[in-house]
Parts: sequence; C-alpha cells; structure tokens
Amino acid sequence: MNSVYELKYFISIIKSLHIEDTRIAEYTDEIINIFSEDEDKTIKSLPLFSEEEISWIAPNFDQIAGTLQSKSFINCIESIGEKYPNIPYKQDDIQDAKDAMDE
Repeated sequence: MNSVYELKYFISIIKSLHIEDTRIAEYTDEIINIFSEDEDKTIKSLPLFSEEEISWIAPNFDQIAGTLQSKSFINCIESIGEKYPNIPYKQDDIQDAKDAMDE
C-alpha cells in the first residue's frame, strides 16, 4: 500500500474510534513508524495531508523528529504550520519536535 494512502487510512480509523480505545496507540505507532522510516518521503508527503489530517499527526511530530533528527523535517512542519494556522496546539507540537532534536 502506498504510504500516503496507508497513513490516511490509519488516520481515518483513529478518528472513528472512541477516545479511550486502546487501538489508537497501535495505529498511532504505525503512523510514527511510517513517517520515521524515510526523511525524504516524509517531507514530500506531509504537504499532501489536509488540515484535519495534520491535526491528528501533529501531536506525534516530536517522536518523528526524535527519530529523524532532521532540520529539514523541522522546516517542513513549520511550513505546514504556516499553511494551517488554525490547528490547535500546533505551535506546541512544533516546539516539542524542535526540543526532540536536541535529545
């Protein structure tokens, strides 16, 4: 399965689950793993996601950044933050990703 479609599929599943469903963690881990596999693919694919999809991905920026250790990834998510200024807690998620780079 194409990783963008796979990621969108996982996001749609997470959205459909109850907030306390333990499967959310499994799908979130899959999303983090896919984004952490290949920096170039991640940077090229993130702009393909909608504002709503990014709002589901953003809380995981720190874990992805911690694995990738990439300034280019940080630049990418900052650009997405500018593209979608209404995502709640977006600035916190981006700052957490920057902090993860230092660890």
